[in-house]
Amino acid sequence: MLDSVGLVVAIVAAIFGYRYAAKKQQSRTLDGYTIKKLEESGLDITKEYQIEFWFYSDESDSISRLAKELEHRMLEVHVSETEQDPRFVIRALKTMTPELSELQHMRKDFNSLAKKHGAEYDGWGCSG
Repeated sequence: MLDSVGLVVAIVAAIFGYRYAAKKQQSRTLDGYTIKKLEESGLDITKEYQIEFWFYSDESDSISRLAKELEHRMLEVHVSETEQDPRFVIRALKTMTPELSELQHMRKDFNSLAKKHGAEYDGWGCSG
């Protein structure tokens, strides 16, 4: 009986460890994939571009609080309401070089910030 309990605990730990690693890898993959696509489209990723970061929320109060925090992080912030449904959107802009480690750090920060305000961080992009 004790051996089967130990096995179950090991399996559960492995599943949670795998999910954590997969989620961490996904954020690395998303940012890396976006940078790769920018390169493939002909952008010189060693240059600065205006990067757009997108956030969504159903609540205008939460989106307003989130916008203020993003402005304190020196981003240019634009808030609007979507036409398809009553959702609010933030388009936050920052001129920067699309460097992988910096964007991964920002993704982690933005996911936490969005969660804190009941919003969703949707990712980033840029156009040349």
